[in-house]
Amino acid sequence: MLGSLGRSSSAPVARTETTDPEAHALFLQGRVLFNRRGAGPLQQAIVLFERASTRDPKYARAQASLAMALAVLPAYVQDSTPECVASAIAAAQRAIAMDSTIAESYTALGYAYLLLGEIPRADENFRRALSLDSTLATTWGWYGLLAGRLGDYRIAHERVARARALEPVSLIARLWEAQILLPQRRLAEADSVASTAIAMDSTFMLAWQGRENALLEMGQVARGVAMLERHVALLGPGRPQEAHGMLAYGYALAGRARDARAMLDTMRARSGGHLPATGATAAALEVLGDHEAAVAVLAEADARHDVWVSQFPRQKRYDQLRKDPRAAAILDRYGAR
Repeated sequence: MLGSLGRSSSAPVARTETTDPEAHALFLQGRVLFNRRGAGPLQQAIVLFERASTRDPKYARAQASLAMALAVLPAYVQDSTPECVASAIAAAQRAIAMDSTIAESYTALGYAYLLLGEIPRADENFRRALSLDSTLATTWGWYGLLAGRLGDYRIAHERVARARALEPVSLIARLWEAQILLPQRRLAEADSVASTAIAMDSTFMLAWQGRENALLEMGQVARGVAMLERHVALLGPGRPQEAHGMLAYGYALAGRARDARAMLDTMRARSGGHLPATGATAAALEVLGDHEAAVAVLAEADARHDVWVSQFPRQKRYDQLRKDPRAAAILDRYGAR
């Protein structure tokens, strides 16, 4: 979900974005952490971008970068989408008020509106970003995810390929490709792409997630569960993440109902007594036979714009749920233009 946040080759070379070297140093540190993704690095990046903006309140690119980090954080911190998206939109608008020529501000707005299901506004902002700077890999990657959500897979792959061409060693660009392949049911290819990213950097947890998804859906459940168990153990205590819901789903697929329910109980306890409303949680409940609970959780995930439902409604994990017209109506709406 390693997009560039820095000035592109098409940006005006004479622009002085900040005269405070400490603010610029904080911005650069934040950019590195943004590129790592994950809940921890993104939260640290947000703090650094905020500190850069505090030191220089006119540092528009720091505000734009803050908007991008806030927009993507819900992919890693469950139940955070409404709050993060509102904050991302506000930060992007502040950046535009300072300098309307910075492409990252519109990229952040594009992704935020994608999560909210406002497809025309998302498309408009991605186009605006590319008109200002066509060399930002993140813009192309997120624009590719928008096409993938709509089922326009040829266009999605073209856009992600542009992102990879701009940043050939980018790990996140490889994972964008895997994320497009998964809903196409091209599972072995998605697994191969994610495996390559892991070989490049075994600490890049989003690549693990890509493999875990592919393995479970290919029927290699034991391998997927083993990988998810290691993933969750590395995350440690704290708010549940997508991997926790996927592990519950994996346990359910493996026929380990007691373990699946124990994981759901752990997620509920870590979320203040409320089971996180995510697509993976709904899928786990469905496999466990709790159909009405699964539909209810999916509806709540829809209301809260859960990233893994709103971006990837065609995942195989929802096939059984989709047989219920109520669930199908939710999932099919995400493919609407």
